[in-house]
This record gives sequence, C-alpha cells and structure tokens, in this order.
Amino acid sequence: MSMPTLCMADLPAVSGPRGARHLRPTSADRRSPASAERCRRVPITVLDGARGPETRPNGLNRIAADRPPHESQRKSDSRGRSISAIWHATMANSMSIRVCMLLYGPVQHDSRVRKEAATLVEAGFEVVIGALPERREAEERMLDGARVIPVHPMVAGALFPDSTSPFLSVAEEGRGSKLQRRVAWLWRYGRTLRAWSDEALRILPRADIWHGHDLFGLWAAARLRARHGGRLVYDSHELFLELGTAARLPTIARRVLFVLERRLARGADAVITVNDSIAAELARRYGLSPTVVMNCSEIPTIHGHHPLRRAFGLGQRPVVLFHGALQEGRGLAQLVGAIPLLTGAAAVVLLGDGPLHELYRQVASTATYAEKLYVHPAVDREVLPEWVADADVGVVPFQAVDYNHYLATPNRLFDYLAAGVPVVVSDFPELRRIVDETDAGLTCDPAKPASIAAAINRLLDEPESQREQRHERARAGARDRYNWPAQGMKLLETYRSISALDGPWGR
Repeated sequence: MSMPTLCMADLPAVSGPRGARHLRPTSADRRSPASAERCRRVPITVLDGARGPETRPNGLNRIAADRPPHESQRKSDSRGRSISAIWHATMANSMSIRVCMLLYGPVQHDSRVRKEAATLVEAGFEVVIGALPERREAEERMLDGARVIPVHPMVAGALFPDSTSPFLSVAEEGRGSKLQRRVAWLWRYGRTLRAWSDEALRILPRADIWHGHDLFGLWAAARLRARHGGRLVYDSHELFLELGTAARLPTIARRVLFVLERRLARGADAVITVNDSIAAELARRYGLSPTVVMNCSEIPTIHGHHPLRRAFGLGQRPVVLFHGALQEGRGLAQLVGAIPLLTGAAAVVLLGDGPLHELYRQVASTATYAEKLYVHPAVDREVLPEWVADADVGVVPFQAVDYNHYLATPNRLFDYLAAGVPVVVSDFPELRRIVDETDAGLTCDPAKPASIAAAINRLLDEPESQREQRHERARAGARDRYNWPAQGMKLLETYRSISALDGPWGR
C-alpha cells in the first residue's frame, strides 16, 4: 500500500487536556470530501465454501428476511420490540449478505465486536470475523453465531499489540538506547501489521460489507474492499491518535497516521463510534458525520448467587468494585490510595486481568491492605453481571493520561448501570454527562485519592432508602437508554442506510 503525500503545514500539532497532544485539522481538512468514484454495475461473486462461487444480484438492499428466526432473536430494544422482527419488517423480500469484520486484536474479550456481530447475525446477516488470534495454534471457530477466522501474521519475530511499547516505558535509559529501541520496535510492529493485513487479504472470504474496527482494522478492510468491491464501515472504538503509543509517537509518525485515517475514513460508506464527544472530534478533524453506537450492556437477569461475596467471604460488608483491565491510566493507584480514607468496613475489589494484576495481588497481601483490598482474575462475560451486582459502588477512576481517556465511556460504566450499581466516575465530559443524566452516582477528581474516597463514602453513607433509589435510577438509565438492544438498533439502521445506497456492489 502506498502512503499518501503529506502536507506538513496542513497538520499542526496542538495540546489537549493535561498535556495530551492531538492534531487540529485546517479548514481544508474540514471540507466535506468529494463523492468517491463508484464502480461498474456488475454482479457480486460470493465465495460459498465448498459449493464454490455463486453470483448474487446487484444491490445490497436485498437482505435476509425469509430465513426463520433463531431462538436468540428474542432480544428486543428498549420498547420491547424484537430486533429481528423490526429488521425483517423493514427489509422484507430480501436475501442474505455477508459481512466481514476486521480486528487487529483478539475477539474473545472484545465486547463491542461480539455484540455487533451477534446483532447482525440475529438480523439475518452472515458474519465473518478476521481477528488476530490470542495464540498461534488458534483455529477457525464459531462465536456468537459468527465465523471467527484467525489471521496470523506470517512473519518471523512478530510484535503484537499487547507487546510492551518503549513509548510507554518509564524506565531510565540513555538517549541513544531509547531511540534505538523505539526505531526497532516501530519497524517490527509495522512489519507485523503489514503481514497481518496481507494474510487477511489472502485467506478471508469475499464479502458484501467490510467492517473495520479501529484504524488498523479499517486499513485491512479498505484493502479488501479495493480488491473485491462492496461497502465499507469504519467502527472507531477510540480516538485512535490520542491513545497509548499513538499519542506518544514522533510528530511525523502521527501525521502519517492522521493522513491515513482521514483518507480511509472519508472513503467509508458509514462511520460509527462510541460517544458524542468522539463523534464531534472525528467530525472536526476529518469532516465526517459519525453515527453514535454506544458500547452499552445487555440488560441482565440477576439470580442473586453472590459469587463475588462468596469468593472472598465478604458477607454483608460494603463492596467497592473496579472491574476491567488492570493497567496504567485506569486510576488503580489512586483507588488503592483511597482505601485508608474509606469509612466503615468497606472492601475494595479489583476484578480483571492485565499487566498490573500480579502487582496488586501482592499489595493486597501486605499488612496495610489485608482484608481491605481483594484481587480476582477476570470472569467470563456471560457470568460477569452476577459478580458486578454484588457491589454497592462501582468505580471508573480513569486518568487523563491522554485525550482518548479524557473523552472515553468505558464499558464498565454500562455494566454497573445495567446491574443497578451506583457509580463514582472521573469528572470528564462523557462520564459526567451520563451520571448527571441518570443521577446514578457522583463524579470525583480522579487524580486525588481523597476526592475518590469522599465520593465513595458519600454513597455508602446515604440512608438505605436513598441507596435503593440510586440503585433504581441506575437500572432505569440502563433500561430506558443505555442498553445494547437500543444501541444495536442504531447499528442496524446504519446498515440499512448503506444497503439502500444507489450504485454497484462489485468492481
């Protein structure tokens, strides 16, 4: 793939909150992109397993409505309507199409990818997911009704996304050594990414819609669309350039990624993202009009088995829960620092895996934190709601380590709301908006353990009647708006809109 020509003057770097850097596009960048040249009107040739190719009529607006609904199609939106019933009612007399999702990472624990895939399967789509496998020997399998094809980067010395990045390292080292490590890491990472994209191009079946998750998934999806034709969807889970290593790359490397994302995103038939703030930023930078599909949770059925309390013998003690990846930027140090300031017999539980899991397991065994801090590995998504429902307070103390964290709406917030758990969240724009709207919790200054502790104590010290009202407001917020069936309908509406576009589906 050839890289676009850069105009450095068009891509100035500016500062974000708390020193986070991001790029501000010029007025030229904000212009609406010209309509892309459409391809010739030809039939789509779809590879259909052992039966060989079959030719489908032109036009993606013919979507499956005639196949009998599966039992899993009983899910409904916030008004109780069946997703498949609504979809089939609006897209009747149509035929099945294939969606291929591209994810540069493992799919097993990516709740957004899995929920979107399951929703599309329920609506009658055939879904294939090409993902980076968690282990080398991974084989093709079915997951949530979707066919998962492991895409291995066929290159020696592959460097994967979870590899330690020298751009995030705080270790002391000489200037020359640091530069050498960073250049070597970038070269290996880029080589691995290219090999993964090449392998996706080689092994993935033809599709009618290519759905790219984040920038690297979009790049592979765009390459597949260029070869096979079809529609292209960009699913921006994050503000990619303001997250992790990308936010700390040299200016020239960030400008390359900026131009790449702008070009590919403008060429997509639809762009979706996770919240209003990130949608506004994508619009400002690239002249896009994203649809917001929030990564909300399903409304769970809680059976009251109390697995979290039983795991640690917590009985009726107040429980403060953090669940999710245990890594830098999530406010773990600040939360642990707040423990001595908590009133009563409150127990703080960290539920998750990640690079800091072992560190905090050791901290929990010290005299200072024994019987106050508990650490447990991540549990399967299928049983997670039961564990979350055991908490009295759920915490989201994200730190403003980069602009993406500042604008984020972490999945765990919606898990807490769906389980009826009041929350303490960082006083950041999207988190504050949701908490203010639902009145399901409080905000805090996440950089200050005293502020975190004060918010937790305030919730725990409320009279029982007020606590129950908080629980009900959390459940109502999830039931009325912040639930996946309601958000899944937005995804299906986006697919319906691009399926109705005039024009060909082959090249």
